[in-house]
Formats: sequence, structure tokens, C-alpha cells
Amino acid sequence: MRRSILAFTACLLIALFLIAMLQGFITQTQVHLDRLEDQIADGKDLNLKLVQQRTELISPERVVSVARERLGMTTPTTVVYLHPPDG
Repeated sequence: MRRSILAFTACLLIALFLIAMLQGFITQTQVHLDRLEDQIADGKDLNLKLVQQRTELISPERVVSVARERLGMTTPTTVVYLHPPDG
């Protein structure tokens, strides 16, 4: 009878120890998942900002403005078409 009580107590202590270890593992995993979710959210925010910036940079109004102000380009008064020679 005494042996069975000791065996039961030992099994119970081992089970409690394993539960505590698993709880710690679950907590660590949750912290890691929270960090990953934060990184994903940061990445999505950055992506949204970059898409907006790209949209602004390639807008026709901005391209024309940069061409005129920085590159000194002007709108031509006449357009000359070149035709390749026959032959």
C-alpha cells in the first residue's frame, strides 16, 4: 500500500513538473508569436507607405514637374515626325 502511494505521488509530481515545463514552453512560444505578429504589422505599414510613395513618385504631374524644374525640359511648340527611308 505504501509503495503504491509513493508511486502515485511520484507520478503526480512528474506530471506537475511536465505541466509546468509545457506552460513555460507555451508562454515562450506565445511571446515569439506576438513578436512575429508585430513584425508583420510593421512590414505591412512599411509596404503601405512605400506603395503610397511610389504612387506619388510616378504620377504624371510629378514627372512633368521634375522634367521642367530639375531637368530644364520644355513642352515643344511643334512636333516633328521622322519617317524611316524606304528601301
